[in-house]
Amino acid sequence: ITNTTVVRAKLISAEAASPNAVTQSYIFHPRGTTLPIVSINTDDKYFNDSEMGIFAGDNYQQDWRRPINIEYFVDKDAPAVFNQMGECRVHGAWTRVNAQKSLAVYTQKRFGNKKFDYPLWEAKPEVEKVKSFVLRNGGNCFSSNRIADQVGQTIFGRNVENLDYQENTAVIAYINGQYKGIYD
Repeated sequence: ITNTTVVRAKLISAEAASPNAVTQSYIFHPRGTTLPIVSINTDDKYFNDSEMGIFAGDNYQQDWRRPINIEYFVDKDAPAVFNQMGECRVHGAWTRVNAQKSLAVYTQKRFGNKKFDYPLWEAKPEVEKVKSFVLRNGGNCFSSNRIADQVGQTIFGRNVENLDYQENTAVIAYINGQYKGIYD
């Protein structure tokens, strides 16, 4: 494999069948980066089909959840720190109209995992496991600076005692092996 590729495999034989497919992304990002990489993979119809795809037409207005496999790479030369099945849906209100959609990502115990078992936010190391997180497209600042929400959250959150705040980590996102930009 010399180009970004997603391999999905399932054991099927006369004696046994594995209950779930196994997914592995091989990412060859064209530029050097230290940003983590998120790879989301699913049947293309769940994102792009005119009837059921969450990105197709006006379907982004629906709160439909779709099954996904998600991998999180913190080092380009190491395996994913987690690789598991889950669900996602388009997230946000007005920002859903943007070309790059925010995605809420959820674990799903029916797929075998109740949490994402990795500390996603360096500034909140005590948060070691989560049930969900959002890949944000920049929110209402999508078409301008994309950082105003993060700056405000960080300034207040880190300096006001007992105030929970939205921490962020910039990531590079791939969906079905295709580069989709930077998310927070």
